[in-house]
Amino acid sequence: MPERHDTRLDNRQPTTPISKDYWGHSYYVIPADQTFFPRPPGADANNKLKDVEFDVLQGGTNAGYALHVETYFHHGNKYTNAWSVGQDGTRTLLTPQPVKESGYEYDLYARATKLYPDCPSDGFELLRFGRILTEHPILQDGAMNTPPGVAPRIAGNPHPTEQTNPCITWMRVTYAQGREGYIDAANNRIVQLSDADFPYSMGWTKISEGNTPYGDDGLCDINDLKKLIGEVAATSPDAKEYEDEDALSNWVKGNDAVRGKLKGFICEAPTEWNSAHNDMRYAALDEPDGFYGKQKQTNPNGYRDFLSRLKKFQFWDKTGLPEGKFWFFHPLQFIRHFRKCGWLSTDEFKQLLPTEVLREASGQTMYYEAIPNSYAAGPIAKNHRIPLNKALRKYNIVSPSRMSALLGNALQETQWLSKLHENNSGMWYYPWDGRGFLQLTHSDNYIKYWDFRGKKSQISQATRDAMAMAKNQANANRPHAQDYIADAVSGVTSPMIRWREDVGDNANVTRDLLSPTDSAGFYWSMMGMARHADKDVNLQRRTIRARRPPDPHHPNMPNPPVQKIFYHCMAFRDASATVNLPSAVSNPNMNFNGYIARCVAYAQALAVLADILFPDASGGMLLFPEGRTPRRT
Repeated sequence: MPERHDTRLDNRQPTTPISKDYWGHSYYVIPADQTFFPRPPGADANNKLKDVEFDVLQGGTNAGYALHVETYFHHGNKYTNAWSVGQDGTRTLLTPQPVKESGYEYDLYARATKLYPDCPSDGFELLRFGRILTEHPILQDGAMNTPPGVAPRIAGNPHPTEQTNPCITWMRVTYAQGREGYIDAANNRIVQLSDADFPYSMGWTKISEGNTPYGDDGLCDINDLKKLIGEVAATSPDAKEYEDEDALSNWVKGNDAVRGKLKGFICEAPTEWNSAHNDMRYAALDEPDGFYGKQKQTNPNGYRDFLSRLKKFQFWDKTGLPEGKFWFFHPLQFIRHFRKCGWLSTDEFKQLLPTEVLREASGQTMYYEAIPNSYAAGPIAKNHRIPLNKALRKYNIVSPSRMSALLGNALQETQWLSKLHENNSGMWYYPWDGRGFLQLTHSDNYIKYWDFRGKKSQISQATRDAMAMAKNQANANRPHAQDYIADAVSGVTSPMIRWREDVGDNANVTRDLLSPTDSAGFYWSMMGMARHADKDVNLQRRTIRARRPPDPHHPNMPNPPVQKIFYHCMAFRDASATVNLPSAVSNPNMNFNGYIARCVAYAQALAVLADILFPDASGGMLLFPEGRTPRRT
């Protein structure tokens, strides 16, 4: 059973969660009096650390105040915001504009490979999240396990008694107005959070019995409300001006800062559909100066009639649900927040699979064929949906355009979720044919992936040389390729054969749920697919003539060609070319395997994941690709 994730909602002194749940932006709480370096210790005279260049900054300390830091990626760049936190909890923004590190994310694979050679995969997560989220990390983080008050071990520190920490993660942070420095984001003193934790520092506040401004009568106490919204209310007029309900409402509606703060409130309150609390909630109406109290002479039964009528609308006692309280939140703010998540549910994952696809056969022949529901609920969909979600999170494939670009290729390459191994013994490079969600192919790419996963020391140089020679000889003499590249003669080791089969989930014997999807994220990052997927999505409607696949049982049945529609997008085409035929990038006249079929999957994913419209023949715009039927079951 996975560990339960307890959010840090309303926790003003949070700790890094044990749970591996993470999504959205990263947040760091840096305590006071930390040292920020002008450049990472151990950098050479050219300001490089392990061939990664670092800008020279100012360095210094955040003396006497803590810091709240937010980081996120967008279109390949990394952005960082920072706030200083006063003793009274008030925050001061130190970055009027987020600090931009251009191209940081696009270079994340190369940076991880250089900085964390023992296990670039773990290093990738450190650079991405500030911590390692994989279940079985290889890098052991000495700094994170250092007791409070003990100086962490710093990579490159010349002090002879201190050891190198393989998990050190240098992050540039604005720690004072106009001053930046580097600090180890993985240090145990620093709290690492994400949007999954609903951090208080980003405005999320829990309103419950202990701190609610509402009394049992449902009326709001303005003084309690102003305490909750804190510094936002400090510049507001005196509370006496808002004793009138309408005036209070107008004040809230006309104050953007107050409205912004209230959007983060998650409030616990009793339901109005429960009649058990009517006397308590509405008693003020019957007070001498209340609505019905003022009508005692003319309408003596007014309050009693009101309660009687009200009770006819209240149904809670008929539901069988326990008496209790509900949690209320700003619906649009909650939706905006959860849209950062990108986690695909079982039903959402099913919808990604088209009901009908196009398939290119030999020559200019094109077939159209249905994809059965069994594929959408089969063993691949069932076993690998959660690992795929984790891979999308790890490699920051979380925007609709990125997810659609990867899935447009992965759905076609897995033959619509029916297989994870190409298993084509007729290919000259077999058995190093395609496996996984992006069909990792060729022995050198498999070895790069295993190096990335931290297995580099388990593959000797002699084995690497033998495998490279086997591939070159097989490529040069393809009719007799198996004389060189077959497992019996290539020099491949038994562990490598087992790892290779794990990427393809061989024979549905799942030893490794990580590799089939993680290898796709690795290949996405190594090949730079995001650079193309991030470009504008400009869909072009195209038509083609296609037939049903031949039926061997009824070879003479009429099978006339019909018109079928697909959508071409140059951004998607180039993203697809990077993992299929890199020379075809930016070269629209160069064809590569299965592009039209990939376009069908891409459009389906966009329809499910993105807010996008599809052009039709008349120039109108459709909510779903023309000629396609959504998969609802």
